[in-house]
Amino acid sequence: MLGAVDSQVFWELLAQLLEDSRHRPTEQPFNSANLPTIFGEVYHALAGLPIGESIDLAEVVALRRHYLRSSSSSLMEGAADHFRYIRISRGATFPGIPASSTARKFASMTEEVPPWFLTMVPA
Repeated sequence: MLGAVDSQVFWELLAQLLEDSRHRPTEQPFNSANLPTIFGEVYHALAGLPIGESIDLAEVVALRRHYLRSSSSSLMEGAADHFRYIRISRGATFPGIPASSTARKFASMTEEVPPWFLTMVPA
């Protein structure tokens, strides 16, 4: 389980979890302008997720079946090479209180998107 994942990290991580390689464009960093283009309907389904709600990612898009493994991963024989279940939840917000420790350190940081929560179950 990953909790309180900020938006930039979330989309980068999400790209690695999806089967279609178009979600992992080379030489193109993710930003708010290109996320809808890169992720298409996945973006709209997740961006429209109300705070406190969650969704089974496999109901929205095909999950990646195999991940690249390094030579050092042979130490973990029999380890799962994909996730069989991924649940995405839209994090909570508390009025007047920043959701992250970073925002609490900077008084000028007023806009902050609600964090994401991921529950990932290996195969």
